[in-house]
This record gives sequence, C-alpha cells and structure tokens, in this order.
Amino acid sequence: MEKKVFLRHDLAFITDKGKLFLQEQQLHFYQGTMLDMVEEILMGPADIPGIVRRDEPISPETIPIGFVHYLRLEDNRIRIPARVPIAEVSHVMRPYDVIDLPVTPRHRCIEAAVMLAKLGQSMNLRVGVLGSVALEMATGLPYTDLDSDLDLLVQEASLERLSAFAEEARRLYPDVRMDVEVEFRNGYGVKIAEIFADTKTVLGKSLHDVALLERQQITEYLS
Repeated sequence: MEKKVFLRHDLAFITDKGKLFLQEQQLHFYQGTMLDMVEEILMGPADIPGIVRRDEPISPETIPIGFVHYLRLEDNRIRIPARVPIAEVSHVMRPYDVIDLPVTPRHRCIEAAVMLAKLGQSMNLRVGVLGSVALEMATGLPYTDLDSDLDLLVQEASLERLSAFAEEARRLYPDVRMDVEVEFRNGYGVKIAEIFADTKTVLGKSLHDVALLERQQITEYLS
C-alpha cells in the first residue's frame, strides 16, 4: 500500500470508522451547543475534512488535524484539535486541488480566490486556497461571510513572478483582506511579505516546527 504523505494545510477526509473513533475521543470534552457542533462536524450529513496541522509529539501512526464548524459561536470559530490514525484517512486534498472544485461565489473572497487562481495559472504559478474558503469549496457549507479573509498558498517561484502576482492581486481586489503564504520544497511556508522584507531571516512554518530560516536557505528556491 502506498504510504500517505501529509503536508501542512492539507484537507484530510476521515473514514466512518475514524469519525467514530474521534467521536468517542472528543465528546467528553464538550457540552451544550459546543457538543452539538462537534457532533455535527463528525457525524453530520456533510463530509467535513480536518486540516492537517503541526503538533507534538510526532507519531508515525497518527496525524494531527483540526476541525472547524461553519457557524461561529459568540463570533468565534469553533476549532477542534484531534489526532486520527493515518489508516483512517480516506483521502487528502492539497490546497491546489481544492481551488479547482466547483463553487458558487457567495462572497467577494471566494470570487477573488477563483480569479486569482486563474491569474496564477496565466503566470505559471500554482495557487491554492486555505482556511474558510477552502472548507466552503470542499464541503459546500457556508464557511465564509462578509468578514472572511482570503488565505492563499502559492508554490515557490521566481521573485519576479511572486512580486508580479502579489501586485496584481492587490490591484484587482483591494477590498479583500489577503494573506499569502509561499510553500517551499523544503517543507516550510513563508509569508510573502517576509520574502520581500529587508531582513536576514524569515519565519518558516512546517508540519514539524516553526523556525527562523536564513534568507539564503530560501533564496536558492526563488530563481
């Protein structure tokens, strides 16, 4: 059997057996409305994936994920951290695959996501979507609202192309709050603003750690 590979931000879809395992693991932590929301995430009609996240300790048998409910509770997103056996992950979607799913652009951030992915394609850039927009595209549930930000993931490319993409994105959608992360082949993600900042180091986040990277460590990937 092919070994499953997980990267930060991936959407991990869980088997029914895995959801039952998580339900037994999680439900005693919650009560009231929170309990209802957790039950809907794990046992509701929609197949809601977990987002692969960083956590300690690292285990070869389980993967840390986080679930998010589409409704807010007291203006806050409900986030449920969990660990699931890797054997109970049915399939994984990368952010670059999620953006290709059909979606009705209910809000400006979703419209921007779709159009900026096309912009990236025209510039030979691979663009993916994260956060509430990704979950709405993957599930069809109303994860976004008028206050939703747009979180994008862009695969490493030349500085010129990254700069041109960021500039054009701001020009096309000045009213949409965006957060763009560049994903490097070494497993780290770096905010695009840091890449263009005049600093000796940049903050990199991977599935395993958060580290200050010497600029030279990422510059070689930006040619």
